Amino acid sequence: MKQIIQIVGADVKLKDGRLCDIAPTMLDLMGLEKPAEMDGVSLIEG
Repeated sequence: MKQIIQIVGADVKLKDGRLCDIAPTMLDLMGLEKPAEMDGVSLIEG
């Protein structure tokens, strides 16, 4: 089930994911690189 959430006035579509994907997604939203040691991927589509 895909969800649309509103973050800082912009609609963001998210893919399904796992708990380890939350931190990479937050880094992506902040425009920061994900460290190589971090598991998971950004859930943001596009």
